[in-house]
Amino acid sequence: MTIAHRVKQLRMHRGWGQSELAERAAIDRTLLSRIESGSTLNPGANVLKGLARTLGCSIDYLVGLYDDYDQAAPVSVAEASKTR
Repeated sequence: MTIAHRVKQLRMHRGWGQSELAERAAIDRTLLSRIESGSTLNPGANVLKGLARTLGCSIDYLVGLYDDYDQAAPVSVAEASKTR
């Protein structure tokens, strides 16, 4: 699976639209759209960090170091809110 697939799958699992995820992760909605479509293959570290925190997974999971969501240690919602 690609970053595009993982981000979209996690977003849809939460029932969020792209605009909601972009706002929650503090990234531009157009950038999120490009990530999900696969036209942006290597988003920057800050973008990945925001997505991982918001989606409750690790950056390792998003970039494909783990194929199983459960192997990657999720970031708690409390931790994510501290760094915003």
